[in-house]
Amino acid sequence: MTDAMGPAGGPPGPQQDPGSPPGGWPQSPPPSSNWSQPGAPASWSPPPVAAGPAAGITYAGFVVRLIAYIIDGILLGIVGGILAAFVVGASFATGTIGLGALGIVAVINLILSAAYFIYTWTRMRASPGDRLLGLMVLNAADGAPLTSNQATMRWLLLAGPGALANLGTYGFGVGALVSLLVFVWYVYLAWSTATDPRRQGFHDKYVGSVVVKATLS
Repeated sequence: MTDAMGPAGGPPGPQQDPGSPPGGWPQSPPPSSNWSQPGAPASWSPPPVAAGPAAGITYAGFVVRLIAYIIDGILLGIVGGILAAFVVGASFATGTIGLGALGIVAVINLILSAAYFIYTWTRMRASPGDRLLGLMVLNAADGAPLTSNQATMRWLLLAGPGALANLGTYGFGVGALVSLLVFVWYVYLAWSTATDPRRQGFHDKYVGSVVVKATLS
């Protein structure tokens, strides 16, 4: 009987619900019978979150990538020039200088370019020119280094046409046409890179690569 009575023998107090707020906490009025909690429509689903680089990393712009590529071209030109000097010097010594020797130089430059980019993209995640500017060439899906197949195809699409143009210069009348086609190709790659939100040119989209840059905090 005492438990059912309120304090000082007064009327019984309300039973305390264990899940209710403590005494003194304002209770919200119960909802009316025709009230329903607003919510999202049954058919609504949140928009997908686009995958992107981690914090402190941003997609590298076209201009900084172009500068890195020019640096790589200068480095390759120095090494290729040294090798070409040996080949041409040997040709002079044997009296066989001609288109054959120049063609050998072009093939050497082609192989050198392929080895340079494919090795550095797969082993170092960046070419020396990229590294000087804080860039990395990664797998767009998970940020891993490029596979050999990805790096080879990326080189064929990006650097291969330029090397092919060098070979085309040794064919009469063909070199100018090849050079024009290669120029148009590079204009397209530049446009597709500069206009894409993730700065993925056609060569990047085709192989699933992306170029990123660390940002200063």
